[in-house]
Amino acid sequence: MHGIGHLVIDKIKFGNRHEAVSNVNKAKKLSLEIIVMLTDIKNMATIINNNSKSVF
Repeated sequence: MHGIGHLVIDKIKFGNRHEAVSNVNKAKKLSLEIIVMLTDIKNMATIINNNSKSVF
């Protein structure tokens, strides 16, 4: 994610709007994938805790 952010900044600095927008879209897609993974982890932890077990 951070690497893509730096790419976007560089593309903007050099006036390459098309590549900047393309990289922003990639970052958005990755962000959504990360949110899904974190939600899955949260749901798994909740299930484990509800079964009187500890995640830690």
